[in-house]
Amino acid sequence: MTQLFPHFRFDPTETPQSFTARLAYQHTGGSLLPFLKDIRIKSAELMSGEAKAIEALAEVAGEPVTTISHNAAIRVAKRAYDLRGSQVSAEFMARPATVFCPACLADDDVTYGDPRLRRGRWIWTLSVVRTCPEHGLPLIARAKTNWSDELHIMTDRVPEQGQELKDLASNQSVRAVSPLQSYIVARLSGERGSAWLDSQTIEQAWRTTEMLGMVVLFGPDKSLQTATPDEWDAAGRTGFECTSKGEAGVLEGLEEMFRAHPRTATNVGPQKVFGRLFKWLAFGKGTKDPGDIKRIMRAFIIGHFALGSGHKVFGEALAERRLHTATSLASEANFDSRTLRNLLVSHGLVPLDEAENPNFAFDAEQGRALAAKALRTVTVIKLPELLNASRPQADQIVDERIISPLVDDYLDGPGRTRKALNKADITSLLELLEDCATPVTAISDGFVPIAKAAEKSRRNNGEILHLMLGGFLNRVVRLTGEKGLKAIYVDPDEVKTVSVNALTGMRPTTAFGKLQIPIPSGWALAHEHPDVLRSVRVQGPNGKHSFLRFMPEDVECFLQMFTTTGRIATGRDIAIGIVIRDLKRARVKPVFLRTEFGIELFRTSDIPELVLT
Repeated sequence: MTQLFPHFRFDPTETPQSFTARLAYQHTGGSLLPFLKDIRIKSAELMSGEAKAIEALAEVAGEPVTTISHNAAIRVAKRAYDLRGSQVSAEFMARPATVFCPACLADDDVTYGDPRLRRGRWIWTLSVVRTCPEHGLPLIARAKTNWSDELHIMTDRVPEQGQELKDLASNQSVRAVSPLQSYIVARLSGERGSAWLDSQTIEQAWRTTEMLGMVVLFGPDKSLQTATPDEWDAAGRTGFECTSKGEAGVLEGLEEMFRAHPRTATNVGPQKVFGRLFKWLAFGKGTKDPGDIKRIMRAFIIGHFALGSGHKVFGEALAERRLHTATSLASEANFDSRTLRNLLVSHGLVPLDEAENPNFAFDAEQGRALAAKALRTVTVIKLPELLNASRPQADQIVDERIISPLVDDYLDGPGRTRKALNKADITSLLELLEDCATPVTAISDGFVPIAKAAEKSRRNNGEILHLMLGGFLNRVVRLTGEKGLKAIYVDPDEVKTVSVNALTGMRPTTAFGKLQIPIPSGWALAHEHPDVLRSVRVQGPNGKHSFLRFMPEDVECFLQMFTTTGRIATGRDIAIGIVIRDLKRARVKPVFLRTEFGIELFRTSDIPELVLT
């Protein structure tokens, strides 16, 4: 084919269709379609970016094929194109609509002096490009109304000139270019960006970013079919904040969606939470691979939703259940769901602020272990019967934590959970009592029951048990045929003698009483903040048992360092409500919270003298 003369250069910003239309006017003064017939290029092939059309155009124009094809979306299969070395789908392209910036076309009219020499920019053919990088104007898209509109001849598709063109531009609000648009254009120009985005195909990076942003910004039920170009642009901006930070940023976006869903809603699954994003990955038709977002989101779903074994997430079945909710665990364990929820909260598997969230998921194995433990519990009210002891003896055994409640803090769940004990702990104590006592068929003089020894030695039952279990006492017998505490007899004189050295300081209940804090709160502080509420651990000579005692000076130190609204009210002889009001006005906050320890404790040094007196 003969090369046209004079030579008309291809503009690096324009499309092959734009170049051909301008070439036609330069050489014939006429329109594009007759010119295409003259140079034997089929209009449909030029519309679709067929390789042979691009090659023929390059030959007649005297331009290298690589120069023209650089800005061409060259068709390689049905609805598939090669654009600057990247494989993209028809959806990646703006066609069949014609997209333009009126300010750019107005500039062309001034530069070339003729509207028929306007350039159709290659970036306008991309779906993601919605803002002019030169003028900051939203691009205008005109839908196809005639078959030839896909040639995007700017003179035909945008007949406005002069003031009309300026009016089109002035009606648009200036805005910054979307960072997603900038990234896609830069990547097609050979530049590098975010490592994770660069590891995806260009279409995966584009689609993932916009889909993620659409749900984060507009919610899971946003209709994609009715979303406007401006909404898609906003979605791309929001999504790019996530995807530009890689996998960590994608997870942040998923977490935001997860947290945005009402926590008290029931039967909430991943499809409900992630909406269109989930459906895109789960039910998308065709063979297009969405990219790494599918792996990331699958892992997130498995790590946040209580799914049963065999449940399929994006076509892959879960080998075993990893998470439970209180409801699903209660069903599996055949346990009362309300009681189980209280137990889960008290043991930290469910945070207190998530107690009413039926969808909060926790580790399945930890939950099963706790439920199994709970199923082996008995209520405190049955403890005297099981230990063959009196009610005061049973209470002191719990207060001294010889047997600890199933829930060992002041966040005890209501009802029977709060009053539950592990049956295994009770069995273990009974076995220990048998081991530390010599069996006899008759009780010799000088031996008395534990309760009587407590009276004589002025020690409580729990303290005597500590001495027995730790191996401090040698004269301990057990009446055969009897079980539990009533079968045990000790020498009260030995108890008195041993107590002097072994039972130093205060017993816990005495210390907590002096501090005016509940027993569970005292134990929580002693265990979780031993540097604040100091104690001394007494180790038994047999090495099998130890217990805590509290020194008077440590108790006094705590009293000086911390106080409560009740103590302040008593010291000032006023109502607690007034103290609470004064503390709020002084902006004094507790250092230990009621939700964590069952009591609010304030650091004395934080309280103004006016409030204390």
